Amino acid sequence: MNLDFVISQGTSLVISGWVSHKTLSINQDCLSVKQADNKVGMSISSFQRDDVVQRLQLNNEDNCFGFIVIIDDFSGSIDNLTFEHSDTTFSMSKLRYRKASNIAEILSNIPEKRDEAKAFSKPVV
Repeated sequence: MNLDFVISQGTSLVISGWVSHKTLSINQDCLSVKQADNKVGMSISSFQRDDVVQRLQLNNEDNCFGFIVIIDDFSGSIDNLTFEHSDTTFSMSKLRYRKASNIAEILSNIPEKRDEAKAFSKPVV
């Protein structure tokens, strides 16, 4: 798992990144977020990341996806968030990411379906 950007917009937290697996086909349904062991409600939009598939020499484009996650009514420390995918836990406190200055910066990093991602993120803009 890799995180690209994080931004706090009011009480919403927006996170972008990608997940890959060398052998398994994966999708957004397998991604969850927890805060202090409690599952966090989130909205997610996913898209292909062919650049990552090529860079990591994955066998299939289904072995990777990019995402934007929106967590509404977020409070607390971002370091207390954990992502779970494919039976693996990723702690925000151990992941590196850049703080975005606005949603446009996050959207500029999305290689495909940018218009769909823009529409998805519209409520927090």
